[in-house]
Amino acid sequence: MLAVASRTGAPVVPALRALAASLRDRAAAERAVRTALAGPRASTRVVLTLPVFGVVLGWSWGVDSVGILVRTPVGWACLTAAVVLVAIAGRWSRHLTAVAGDGGPAPGLLLDVWAVALSGGGAWTDAAGTVDAVFGDRDWPGDDRRRLEATLALAERAGVPAAGLLRADAADRRADAAAEGLVRAERLAVRLVLPLGVCVLPAFVCVGVVPVVLGILSSTSGGLR
Repeated sequence: MLAVASRTGAPVVPALRALAASLRDRAAAERAVRTALAGPRASTRVVLTLPVFGVVLGWSWGVDSVGILVRTPVGWACLTAAVVLVAIAGRWSRHLTAVAGDGGPAPGLLLDVWAVALSGGGAWTDAAGTVDAVFGDRDWPGDDRRRLEATLALAERAGVPAAGLLRADAADRRADAAAEGLVRAERLAVRLVLPLGVCVLPAFVCVGVVPVVLGILSSTSGGLR
């Protein structure tokens, strides 16, 4: 942003203020998303320990679950399946959490940069050239590009300076991005049910239920064969 200001001759102080506001908004949005994700992340860690609880539960009922799991072919198969399922569930959950916490590139930055470029008093074509020269072929978010085009068109129709409109639109864009992050965090709590149902519960059955059934059968039939 400062490089754009130096190229266009825009006042540096307003550029610094816009940059500071952008960083504050971005940090506040990230804090809000991290806070919203804390609950689902904690729930994931607890749920992944469910198979271990199944082993302890079998032991509390007087069944040698560990012995069955490590000393019998069926137990080995159940233990291997449970380990694989828990590993898949952990990776799946981490992926869902990472996607929910990923806000992408800094929202509104393109609008702020253009506002600084236009503050120097140059034409829009000059501003476009300056932004391209400083940022090269950076892949800007699609929402930012669409908002930029709409705001420039509005400024042209209304005959008002575009810089102020762009700064206001950048602030709105960051607020929208923060709200979207909170929505993703809320959806995460629902999506984490998928690893639970598909992987963790079957793993619990493998190491918590099957050994108990095998232990009861072995006590009545004189041992596993």
